[in-house]
Amino acid sequence: MFAELGTRLAGALSIGDLKTDGAPAQGLDLVVDQIKGVLTALDQGITDLEANKFPVDGFIRSASFGMGEEASRIAYHHTRAHGVVVDTLKGMKSDLEKFHASVLDAQALVTRTDEQAQADLTRIVARTENIDLGQQGHVEAQNDHTGDVPSDEPPAADDSDETDEDAS
Repeated sequence: MFAELGTRLAGALSIGDLKTDGAPAQGLDLVVDQIKGVLTALDQGITDLEANKFPVDGFIRSASFGMGEEASRIAYHHTRAHGVVVDTLKGMKSDLEKFHASVLDAQALVTRTDEQAQADLTRIVARTENIDLGQQGHVEAQNDHTGDVPSDEPPAADDSDETDEDAS
């Protein structure tokens, strides 16, 4: 049971898995796909532990060890070991449930972070969408000079282009 859970978790955490369409998972797809795999493995592990009948099926009566001098010592150690295994299984189930909840929290955090990044990028695009970076001036200059004709003479100086400077 424990080896199977370990194998399922290792499989869920393997990097480079393919998505259902055959393409390699990347970025958040990879994270979300791995989280789903871990959750599936954890769900199965928790189900396996809930169905575990070791506390009842693993019980052995002390009389089963015989009536000799060592029988009572063996029965005592078996009972203690049985209790340790039962408590370990209960603790493992509890830990898996907590880990399961943490993985769900991590998945929600990844989703919220992705949504926040999308919202931030949308705001940035909205702020910069109408900035033409001189494009409109370039278009206007092209339109303003459609009537220009070639000449052998230099154009006359235009006083409006010069700035007034004081000759102090």
